Amino acid sequence: MKTVSRRAILRALAAGAGVAGLGALGCRGFDPAALAAPLRDLARNPESLAAVGKVFLAENPEENLDTVTEWLAVNLDWDEATPADELTRRLVERVRHDFRDSRTVRVDNWLLSETEARWTAAVALAAEAPAE
Repeated sequence: MKTVSRRAILRALAAGAGVAGLGALGCRGFDPAALAAPLRDLARNPESLAAVGKVFLAENPEENLDTVTEWLAVNLDWDEATPADELTRRLVERVRHDFRDSRTVRVDNWLLSETEARWTAAVALAAEAPAE
């Protein structure tokens, strides 16, 4: 597996200005595939994040495209009107709060925030999704 530093993950989060509109999300019946692709676009190096995400998914078989994207949408209070820079700010803030509040998960000897882990999983799942 490729090595990805925490700094690279946070830098990728901060570089998220390239996200376009996201459609209706959360409990309002969003399309998980429509959410996963923009999450992939947040990453400077989606292949590295996908590698971490694949490990998370292997260690957490109950997680899938629906559960990961819905969790992110709900926990980031994300809807179609959320601008890309605001989404990025929410991701970075949520990661910081996860660590502050000990909401972490071990992934292949890495300590990731719950948000980071699910974000990498969404990137991995987006990479596997068929192109439209």
